Amino acid sequence: MRQSLFICIGGLEFLRNIKDCVNAFLSLLNTQYEIVLGRKGVAVTLRITFDKKDCFHLMGLQYLIDRPELNRDREKIFDKVLMGDITTKQVESSDFYERIKERIDYLPLLEMLLDSNETVFKYNKKANIYSKIEADFLMKNNMENRNLYLFLSQGKNDNYYCRSFFPEKKKDYTKNQALWTMLYKKKCNTITGKEIILYDKLTTSNKHKSLEERAMEFNGELMLDGEYDWGELVGREKI
Repeated sequence: MRQSLFICIGGLEFLRNIKDCVNAFLSLLNTQYEIVLGRKGVAVTLRITFDKKDCFHLMGLQYLIDRPELNRDREKIFDKVLMGDITTKQVESSDFYERIKERIDYLPLLEMLLDSNETVFKYNKKANIYSKIEADFLMKNNMENRNLYLFLSQGKNDNYYCRSFFPEKKKDYTKNQALWTMLYKKKCNTITGKEIILYDKLTTSNKHKSLEERAMEFNGELMLDGEYDWGELVGREKI
């Protein structure tokens, strides 16, 4: 079943459009995600930021070569869509719109995808020899019963940005890609400084268990002179 962002009027369902994409992306412009990934004893930190011009490519508007109003500065196109100077009707009249309508339908879910995602791959272009996508990492989420792909690339300032986005069709882009473990994810408002911890396996894995917590694992019947199978040591217990 479609989530609430999908428009339903009089029992009829309508695909989301470019205005929905821009409005949803607007809230991300003041947002930064910090993600820590781990694999085989190595940890990497991704800081994802957002720019108006990125939205153009994520929607796939570069493929609408028959729409002259899209042949200009991509940041200005974002503003013109937001103000209504470039309309949904204009964009959807393109002979090539069918190619991008699904990614436009799902792109307004981008923030929810980033908030909930726990599946990240180190992307190796050579594993997808027929793809032209240049990216460093790949996120995969299932939303509204559809697999969605978000490709991340590292920019000049070492932050990462969203390079490409689309729903899965026939090809599985995660095949033969290295899966990394999500360790930590934080969402920060760059204006207010407000932070939200979305995922934290680092704190959990390093937390020292008190005697009371250990006792609870044995129904409160912990005897100090007994011998117990404690399981795997955690946090400072490893020292």
